[in-house]
Amino acid sequence: MKYRLFLFGLFFLINPYFWVFDVLPDFIGLLIMAKAIRSLTDVSPSMEAASNGLKKAAALSISQLGLTIPMMTLVNSDPTFNMVFSFCFNILRIIILIPTLHELFNGFVYFADRHAEKGHTVSTVKLKTVRTVMQIYIILHSLLSAFPEIVYFKVNDSGMTESVEEIYPLAPFRLGIMFLCACIVALLSLIFYVIICVYFSSLRKKAEFNRGITSDIASYVRSERKRIMTAVKPAMTCFIIACFCAVGYYIDGKALIPPYFTPILHIAVISYLRRILDKKVTRAFSIVAVIVSVPLQVFSEFFATEYHETASFAFSEIETKFLFPYYLNIAYTVFLVLSTVCIGIALYRVIKDHTVLFWESAYITHNSKAVNEKLRRLRLSVLLTCASSLLAVFNCYTYGKLYSKPMLNTYALLIGVIVGVCASLLCSSVRTAVLEKYSTENKMN
Repeated sequence: MKYRLFLFGLFFLINPYFWVFDVLPDFIGLLIMAKAIRSLTDVSPSMEAASNGLKKAAALSISQLGLTIPMMTLVNSDPTFNMVFSFCFNILRIIILIPTLHELFNGFVYFADRHAEKGHTVSTVKLKTVRTVMQIYIILHSLLSAFPEIVYFKVNDSGMTESVEEIYPLAPFRLGIMFLCACIVALLSLIFYVIICVYFSSLRKKAEFNRGITSDIASYVRSERKRIMTAVKPAMTCFIIACFCAVGYYIDGKALIPPYFTPILHIAVISYLRRILDKKVTRAFSIVAVIVSVPLQVFSEFFATEYHETASFAFSEIETKFLFPYYLNIAYTVFLVLSTVCIGIALYRVIKDHTVLFWESAYITHNSKAVNEKLRRLRLSVLLTCASSLLAVFNCYTYGKLYSKPMLNTYALLIGVIVGVCASLLCSSVRTAVLEKYSTENKMN
């Protein structure tokens, strides 16, 4: 158990929401927490269930973040969407995280009972108390984050008036309510985080308890097949999602999918594949792409909000201000292409090293079909890398012609979907090939 890493991940969950924006994205913290307990998932079913729950919550957080921009477009016509959007996602967050925390601390209780020794015991009562504190905090945080949107509950929906104040009488007080809720959440978060840090720091000092857990992990024999698949499966899943997230489509000048999604998923793909590759593949380009994508998203939002209504009619007047996010987009595209090439290299090496058992020269003449299948996958990985890179370049070009040639936007969407489908087919084929190879090896041994 990596206590410090777990607490670092937990830090991303304690910030208050401002409107529907999560300043510190929850999915980053949830994935870090899942990584912190990953070593325990093999020896404790509860920890495995907790890890899966954290990943589900991360997927929910990514979905919420991705749907924020389309939701903002709907809010312009009916602000009630604010309330529905916020309450739905916060309730789902509670539904996923409460049982996840329950399983997490059940895992700790399991280890405490298993390795209880005189003078070095870990109190199960304290574990359950801390679990209850975390669950109550998650509920309060979610409800207080969604509460400001209650101002958009329609009191008068008769259609007989056009006054916003009569339909939403609490709307003028929304900023005050949001500020009050944010202050309460900030105070609760500070108290909660201090309590959790103090407790986990004390748990970290329980030498016999942690030594027993380490012994359990060391005694667990993991098959080569499982070791490879625990890296390949999530890597392929993240890669498929990254290909679909690379779709460059805009609504009123706003990106349908934020640009930082793809490079973040690239980092995850490379991180997973590095576990099974002898020669490491760099993540530096993916990290730089994430860094560049943040200001790109911010400037694109400001530009679209201020100019999208006039851009298609008077583009020449705003072209100068448009150039900055456009050049920033070019820089982002360069690093995204380099990141995609790194993904292609890693995927190529995985296919070469971990698919089809009969690649050795002694078997080639008797297993030409297996060899041809492997060569086909290698070629597809190269072609997919080239296609993904060209898609990123085309998306950049489309952004530059966003208002003068809007049809390019639709073409980019179609091409992106095709690339995503091809990625899905290739990754499914690679997963199957890896399973076939190591299943056959086990039978032969």
